[in-house]
Amino acid sequence: MEEIALSRTGKLYTFTIVRQAPAGFRAPYATALVDLPEGVRIFAQLT
Repeated sequence: MEEIALSRTGKLYTFTIVRQAPAGFRAPYATALVDLPEGVRIFAQLT
């Protein structure tokens, strides 16, 4: 595997608000699937 740089912005596909967080996370927080210009869809925490 190698690290590659991806766009920092994309088109929001869908999101959800996590209200019951696992250990080490503070709720609530948002996660999303984002379509990037490179043609990939990523899962990420929204900030």
